[in-house]
Amino acid sequence: MNPIIQELLEKGFTLQMSYNPATKRIGYSLGGFYKSGTVLLEERIGYDGHSLMATARYNGLTIINDFDDLVRLNYDWWRSSKGRYEGWANPDDQWLPFLIKRNYVDKAVKTIYTEKNDDNNY
Repeated sequence: MNPIIQELLEKGFTLQMSYNPATKRIGYSLGGFYKSGTVLLEERIGYDGHSLMATARYNGLTIINDFDDLVRLNYDWWRSSKGRYEGWANPDDQWLPFLIKRNYVDKAVKTIYTEKNDDNNY
């Protein structure tokens, strides 16, 4: 098994496997990529057996050499998508710990004060 695919599974990611009869390649769909939705990870002929090609929306191609490349790709997609839809304002929950660990995002806490629901305040 490709070591990047194995690492994704060990980290708790869900992958959907498919087979393309035209290219005779097995692909793995990986979610959490905002506007793109998923990326398709495929091994390519001529690669070292460890690298993958990630195909995203509009057939954007990115070579993936390790898990960190996927984290960076997710961060790039989040940055380009976060202002387009309220549901993408924050990073995807499954990617968030890895984005924080690599210092791509910081956690900010906002305190909001509300009125106590207590009739004895008068």
